[in-house]
Parts: sequence; C-alpha cells; structure tokens
Amino acid sequence: MWFALVFKNLKKFIMNRPVLFCFIIISQIACIVTVLTVSGMIDAATPVPTEDRGEYDKSFHIYTADYDNYDDEMMCTKLYDIKTGELIYSGTDENEADKAIKKLEKKYNNASAESLVYSLQEELPGNYKELPKYGDIKDKLKKVLNSANGVLTYAVVSGYTDSTFRYGYSAYRANDDMMQGTLSYLLDNENNLKITKYEGLKDAFYDCSEGDKVKINNTEYIVSSVETVSQDESADSAYKMRISAMDDDFMVCSVSILADNASSKQKKQIYETIQKEFSDLTNNIEEPEPEPLLEKQFNNMIYAVSFIIMAVVLLNISRLYTYILSKRKNILMISSLCGGNRIQIFVMYISEVFVTLAVSCVIGFIIFKYLLSGLISCLYPSFESFFTANIYLLVFGVYIVLGLLIMTFNIIPMIRKSVMELKRS
Repeated sequence: MWFALVFKNLKKFIMNRPVLFCFIIISQIACIVTVLTVSGMIDAATPVPTEDRGEYDKSFHIYTADYDNYDDEMMCTKLYDIKTGELIYSGTDENEADKAIKKLEKKYNNASAESLVYSLQEELPGNYKELPKYGDIKDKLKKVLNSANGVLTYAVVSGYTDSTFRYGYSAYRANDDMMQGTLSYLLDNENNLKITKYEGLKDAFYDCSEGDKVKINNTEYIVSSVETVSQDESADSAYKMRISAMDDDFMVCSVSILADNASSKQKKQIYETIQKEFSDLTNNIEEPEPEPLLEKQFNNMIYAVSFIIMAVVLLNISRLYTYILSKRKNILMISSLCGGNRIQIFVMYISEVFVTLAVSCVIGFIIFKYLLSGLISCLYPSFESFFTANIYLLVFGVYIVLGLLIMTFNIIPMIRKSVMELKRS
C-alpha cells in the first residue's frame, strides 16, 4: 500500500513541478558522473608513488665519526705480496707504503709493482683515534633498543679495532625468528663470530676455520662461519658478531637502528631517546627518510575527494527537497489525520528519496559507462582499469547511504510537527 502511495506522490510531483523534478534528477546524475570521472582521472593521471627506500633510508643513524673530515693520512693502506699472500704493509703513512713496494720490487728483481702488489684501502674517519669505545656507549644503546622494544627490526654497530683497522659489523635483532637463515650463525653461541677474508691474502684471519677460537682486542670468540671472497669482490666487513658480544674496546664509528613497523608515535619516541642518550657524543643524528605516499593512502585520497563532492551536492539537493516537502504540507496533514504515525510517514518520504537516488545512479552509470568512459580512455589508457565492480558498488552505496542520511535529518523535523503546527506554518 505504502509503495503505491510513494509512486503516486512522485507522479503528482512530476505533473505539478516537472522542471523542479527534472532539476533534482539531473543534479544527482551530474553528481554521479562527476564523482566517477574525478576518481578515475585522479587515479589515471597521477602515478602512485612507490616505496623505493632501502633499509638504510628507513633507519635511524648515529654518527660518532666525522665522515666529512678525510685526508690522505686517513686512508689505511694494506699491501699484500700477490705471490705469497703475505701482508707487507698496513698503515696510513704513504711514504712507508712506497718503501714497502720498492722493497718488494727489489725482492723480485725490479718487476712491475702492479704485478706484485695487491692493495686494499680502508677509509678511516678523520677523528678515528677519538672515537668512543663500545664500553662507553653500550648502556646508552641498551636504552635506545629498549625504547624500540617490540618494533625493532635490527640494530647495527660499525667501527674499527685499533690494532688492525679491521672494519666490523655487529647485528642485533629483536625477534629471533627473523635471524633464521642469513644470520643463523648468531643463534648458536653468544660469542660466535663470522669471518670474511680475501682469497689468497694472509691477513689476521687467514688460518682461521670453523670451530677455532680467535681473540679480538680482549674478547675471545668462536668462529662459526668463514666466508672467502675473491680479490675482485668487495667485502663489506671483516667480521660479524652479536652486539652483546662486542668487545668494550671496539671503536664505534656509527650506529644504525631500523624499526620498520613502528608507528609514527613509536618512531618519535625512539628518536627522542636517541637524542637524549647520544647528544653529548655527537650532533650528527639522522631520522629515517619520510615515507612516500603509499598506494593505500593514495586510494584513500581518491575516495575522500569523491565523497566530499557527493556530500556538497547532496546537501544542496537536500535543501531543495526540504523546500518541496514544505509545499506538500497538506498531504502530511491528511496522512496524520487518517491515522498514519510518524514512522509510516517517514518511511513513505524516505522511500521517495531512495527511488530518486537509485534512478539517478542507474542513469548516471549508463551515461558514464557507455558515453564518457571510452572518450576519456583515449587520453588516459589506464582510466577504465580503475573501475571494478567493487568500485562501482562502493561509490553507489556511499552515495545512496549518504543521501538517505542527509535527507533523514531534513525529514524528521518536518514530520515531528503536529497538524496544528503545520496548519499555522
């Protein structure tokens, strides 16, 4: 019965005010077409930024060394006799290095130095002798790692041993499951050590094999893994161990901390702790690079723009519809006098609104899909690929629900009035 009454009211509305009814429908169709077009064009015309940051870019960095202060004296040169693999020189004095090369040339009857010497150079920070020792910062580092508890991916301490200038790397991970595989050697023993050495070069670790015990500074380690690389390859470190197993005399050059899954609030807390603990040692502290606009955030922006357009258009249409309802007070009064309660009257009016919204969605979809979409795709080939069934359902669903909610707030004040109030107004 009420459904027939809804169509009867719509028919009367069309007959009495055809221009006004057409304006409402056309406005809604224009809203649907505009929302779909804007959404698709934003997606097609704007490339989604990708997450191209590496782990270095995502990490906090604490530099205790002055990396901007390099000079010739701060290049640690290691010279090896290619034929025997023996280390013939290690240090920062170029004159001494030249003497070692000339001595080797004489040994092999003035043969070319290039065919006799393999040279390795390690850059040392200008103030490497003034670097803090690990024993001086381990309590500070522990507080920083505790501040990242639960979100810490890894922490790295890099630096040098005073005796050999060997570059060291120490890895710590918050979750032991993450250490399986590439860092499994760190799980077996607290003082395990992984060694990387060059093939054929007799350095301090030349004779080491798995199971051997070696001493670095004042700490003894068990060799759990030995990796040999060719002289043409680059070894990023001489040895790796747990942070907790590092020798107190290890010279700390930098600390890097990655908390990849931390929230913005957690990252802020970690950074504040780093500043509090390390600001007395260095002012060279870097935060992770800002995150790019991720795809999920990008899609949310598209929907936000679309829904704002919807809301603005529907608010204007609702004000117009409120005016129309105010001109139909007689129907409202008759319905009330004939026993219709407020819920029945509300359902009647909101159903009328629903019909206009649904019809507008159908017509708007047909115009967009079969008239506009193909034309826009000529300019933006990826335009049509944005519109899946889920996108259409989302747009139409939000449009109808938002329209019904806005109209509800306009209908309720009208139907709450008594017959006498309607008559006086």
